[in-house]
Amino acid sequence: MYILGSFSQFQKRDHLTRIKRTRDTLRADNMRLRQKGGLVGHTSLLRDFEERLDQSKAMYERLEMLQKRQAELTVMCDGLRRKIEQAKYVGSSRV
Repeated sequence: MYILGSFSQFQKRDHLTRIKRTRDTLRADNMRLRQKGGLVGHTSLLRDFEERLDQSKAMYERLEMLQKRQAELTVMCDGLRRKIEQAKYVGSSRV
């Protein structure tokens, strides 16, 4: 009777070892899937990423607008400089 009881304990211990090994394998697989999943399972990170992407797009649009405005102002300043130089030339030729 004692031998059968011991055998049952060995079976239970062996079964427990197999269950723990399976648990560890599943845990490692789960971790690997989480790493591959990226932002999919993290709604707060995904939302933050989308907000930053929208901000980035808005900043690029503003940059383009400012670059166009700067080009317009440069052209306008060049025109004013030419007029000033012409006025100086006309004023110096009269004297």
